[in-house]
Amino acid sequence: MLDRLGRTSQARSQLRTIIKKGLPRLAGEQSEWEDHAVLTEAAAHLSHLATSRTDRARIQRLRTRLEASQPIVYVTPIVVPMRDVPFSRLVDEASPIAFDFAGTGDRRAQGWLTSDAAWLVWDPEWRGQINSGFDLIGQRTWSVFWSDGFEALRALDDNRDGQLTGGELGGLALWRDENRNGVSDPGEVIPANVHGIAALSVRGDPTRPGLITAPNGVRFDDGSTRPLYDWTPGLGRTPVS
Repeated sequence: MLDRLGRTSQARSQLRTIIKKGLPRLAGEQSEWEDHAVLTEAAAHLSHLATSRTDRARIQRLRTRLEASQPIVYVTPIVVPMRDVPFSRLVDEASPIAFDFAGTGDRRAQGWLTSDAAWLVWDPEWRGQINSGFDLIGQRTWSVFWSDGFEALRALDDNRDGQLTGGELGGLALWRDENRNGVSDPGEVIPANVHGIAALSVRGDPTRPGLITAPNGVRFDDGSTRPLYDWTPGLGRTPVS
C-alpha cells in the first residue's frame, strides 16, 4: 500500500523488517501457515521494489527458506469423549501419529486423540473410510471452509433448535482409533446412534486458544451428558505481525 502512495523507501523498510523478523520462524521443516503466507507476500512485494544487491540476496534467502519449510494448515475437528474424563486425558499433543488434517494430501503429526476419545466424522454410506480432514466434522468438512466444527454441525440442524437429534444425526459417526495408527481400520468407525448418542449441540464457547467447548454437548439415550469439544491440533506460536 505504501509503494502505491509513492512512499517506496518506507515500504522497503517495512518489508525488510517483516523479513528479518520472519526468517527465524522458517528455521524448521514446518512453519505456521500464517507466517508462510505473510512472508511469501513480503518476498513478492520486495522483489518489485528491490534496488540493491542486498535486497535481492535477502529475497533469495527468504524464498529458499519458504521452499524448505512447509506451512502447517490448522483445522478444528470435533472431539467426542468416550469416557467421563478431563479434556487433558482426551488428547496427546505430542503424538507422533500423522494424519492429513487439512485435506491437502500431506500427512503430518500435529497431535492425536487418546483411547478415551473419538473423532466425530461424516460417513453417510457406512464405508468406515476416513481419509482426511474433509471427512472429519471440522473446518474442512465436505471440502467447505467453516469457522470451526460447530459451524459445520449447524449446517445439519434442519429445525434450527440448537441441537442435532433424530434424522439430523444421520451420516454422523465416531472414529475411535483404537490401535492409534492414524488409519480408519475396519470396525473403528461406528454410527453415532450406535454409541447411544441422542443429541449433539451445534454451538460452543471458546475456553482457551484452540479449544471451543459445549459443556453438555453430547446427550446419550439414558439422559447422561458429556462435553463436546472443537480442538485445534498442533496450534503453536504466534504468527508474524
